Amino acid sequence: MAHCTYIFLDFRNNELWEYRHIPCVRYFAMIPMAENVIEIDQSNFDSTLKANPKLVVDCWAAWCGPCRMIGPIIERMAKEYSGKVAFAKLNVDENPQLSQTYRIMAIPTLLFFKDGKVVDQIVGLVPKEEIEEVMRRKL
Repeated sequence: MAHCTYIFLDFRNNELWEYRHIPCVRYFAMIPMAENVIEIDQSNFDSTLKANPKLVVDCWAAWCGPCRMIGPIIERMAKEYSGKVAFAKLNVDENPQLSQTYRIMAIPTLLFFKDGKVVDQIVGLVPKEEIEEVMRRKL
C-alpha cells in the first residue's frame, strides 16, 4: 500500500517535520527529520568544520520557500552519505556574522567544505543530482 509523504516547516521552532499519511489506518504521524543534519551557529561553526573534513552547509531561512523545498533533499542526502560526508544547516537570519563572512547574498546557498575550506558553492534550488555532482568533483 502506498504512503503519501508531506513535508512541513513548524514555524514555532523552525524544525522540519515529515507527515506520513497511512491510508489503511487513516491518521497522520509526525516524525522529526533532522536526525542526521547538524544545526550550526556561530558558537559551534568552527568545531563542526574541524570535526568534519567533508561538509555541506545549507544556508537557509524560515521564510524562504526554496529553502524549505531543498531541506528534504538535504535530509535524504545526509542519511545516504552518513559517515562519508556531513551535512549541516545554517540559519542566515540568526547568524548574520557567518552570512557576511561567507558572502551569502541569496538563499538557499550550499557551501561545500573540504578540510575546513570552501571549495565550491551552489546558489538556488537545484536537484539532488547536481549537488551530488559537485560532491563527486570537489569533495
